[in-house]
Amino acid sequence: MKSLNHSSPIRQCLHRLHYRTAFFSSSLSSSRPPPQHPFLSTDCSISTEEVGEVPHPFSSEKSDSQVSQGETTNTFRDPCNSSSQPSSENSETRLVEILLGHRDDPESAFKHFKHGLEQVDFQRGSGVPLYVLLHILVCSSEHQHMARSLILKHVLEDSGPTRLVFDSLADCAKRFSFELSPVVFNGLLYSLSKARRLLDAIDCFKGMLDHDILIQPFLIGKVLKMLVRNKMIREAKALLSDAVCRGIAYGTFTVRLMMLACVKEGDAELAERYFLESKASGITHNEATYSVAVHTACRLGKANTAIALLNEMKEKSWVPSEGTYTNVICACVKQMNMVDALRIKDEMVSCGRSVGLVVMTSLMKGYCVQGDVSSALGLLDHVVEGGLSPNKATYAVLIEGCCNKGHIEKALELHTQMKLAGIQPSVYTENSLLRGFLKANLLDEATKQFEQVVATDVANAFTYNAMLSWYCKKGKTK
Repeated sequence: MKSLNHSSPIRQCLHRLHYRTAFFSSSLSSSRPPPQHPFLSTDCSISTEEVGEVPHPFSSEKSDSQVSQGETTNTFRDPCNSSSQPSSENSETRLVEILLGHRDDPESAFKHFKHGLEQVDFQRGSGVPLYVLLHILVCSSEHQHMARSLILKHVLEDSGPTRLVFDSLADCAKRFSFELSPVVFNGLLYSLSKARRLLDAIDCFKGMLDHDILIQPFLIGKVLKMLVRNKMIREAKALLSDAVCRGIAYGTFTVRLMMLACVKEGDAELAERYFLESKASGITHNEATYSVAVHTACRLGKANTAIALLNEMKEKSWVPSEGTYTNVICACVKQMNMVDALRIKDEMVSCGRSVGLVVMTSLMKGYCVQGDVSSALGLLDHVVEGGLSPNKATYAVLIEGCCNKGHIEKALELHTQMKLAGIQPSVYTENSLLRGFLKANLLDEATKQFEQVVATDVANAFTYNAMLSWYCKKGKTK
């Protein structure tokens, strides 16, 4: 930690706080404490935790009448008296004694601290007077903004080891009979997060867990979000695991954040576990988190689970988004559950959500796999009538379906229509048409298709394999 010299960040912060001190001196007895934002409360039952630029989480449920009384008495010499100025050798010790003598009067303690810095140059100081002052200030809700400014300013301009600051704060609390107030340590954690000091924030987080200091749900989300954004997902998982093991409360934002991070990494199973375990622990999830849970279930191929979650959302009077409906419909189609896929599509329409081309193409795919090409083509007509334009994937699905059922003429018609629309067929579509010709024993058309694909430099290994396989099957190996 930096020494408390005349150019220290603490001294600069004191100048900015001077006008606040004057205000509190004149109105402390009659003023009401400012209204507290929910994030500022130390009440762990508050679940609001959306991360953003919000007021600093300094708060206390104690009133001034509940502040513990100091064991020392006001028999110390007035530091304003020049005859009582501490010597350089004992300056820190003397200032600490004076602060402790005013532990029940945060305003006076702050004034004495400021005066002490003005009178003595604390070179190579331990910082103990500052830590004692912080413990005194946070005991009063009316002075927590002063502690906030001191901590934040110190963290932003001092890159010293955070563990030393944390341990010194904890040691001061023990030595001078202060509580290990969550307000102080949440303030330190908040400041480290705001300063983007990732490793220091991790150390502070772990230190608070080791000392059984309550971490606000809001800050858990803020720290984990900072780590995830910086691709430190492993560290984020470890911190959340430690917090859960110690019974620390967290909220739906944190769950959603970690679920998205896991899905992005390809670990949908862990994402699902985060949702289920948090739900079982009593955390109330919002619509956004449920949507991520539905997406996760679909990624895992659990269409029935996705449908169940969709029903829970409707029971809560939520209208799932178009993307959520789309995920469930596509999951149902992949499991050949066309009944539920079509039912959910109709439900989607009745809820006022537009049915996009992705849904319609997925349903066409489902019909084609079942061999019901007529129904798939009927959906194509519905798409065109609705003002949507088929894309490359739509044509690929239909051409393959027609070829598999032997409807070569319709496949050629769609192939031509596709080109006229300015859509270049993919090699997948070209190979589907080639296999269709071969399946119908139309060798001339197949040969022409093969030569055209090769000439346009689109052919791949599957193109050649299709022709070779057909020749071998027909015994034409020469």
